[in-house]
Amino acid sequence: MDSLTSKFTEGEREQLCDLLGNVELTLLYKASVHGYKASAFHQRCDRQGPTLLVAFNRSGYIFGGYTSVDYTQKCRQITDKKAFLFSFEDETLLCIKVKSGHNARFDDNKGPNFGQQLYFCYNNQPVVYHQRGNAFVFDAETLYGNDTELIECEVYK
Repeated sequence: MDSLTSKFTEGEREQLCDLLGNVELTLLYKASVHGYKASAFHQRCDRQGPTLLVAFNRSGYIFGGYTSVDYTQKCRQITDKKAFLFSFEDETLLCIKVKSGHNARFDDNKGPNFGQQLYFCYNNQPVVYHQRGNAFVFDAETLYGNDTELIECEVYK
């Protein structure tokens, strides 16, 4: 199997592409190949336009987030009305949109985050970290089964 082959199914891919407006997804970053370091993520994902992050954990959850705003490492809050988090539950897509008036993410030199609530590849490790916040309303149990150990993290443009 090609090391740059995605871990998510064609059905899951189709649901996400439909949600994004029938886009064609191109894999930019695969943590198991490129490393879980923030520098590897930014080297491949900065200035690529809208991106979709898809994470996989040991419990079998497929979840992530979308942002329509470039990553640039400019250390600023990002407003993005199109941003959302997602999770698949029994092949059904759950979508959680950013709350109006809240920042969708903080653009810095660390790994990807959504609403400064959900951090992927946290501290350059294969983990997801969740802290309370107001940008997205979600339950960690529903979104990713409270399993913080990632087996993969992929980013697409």
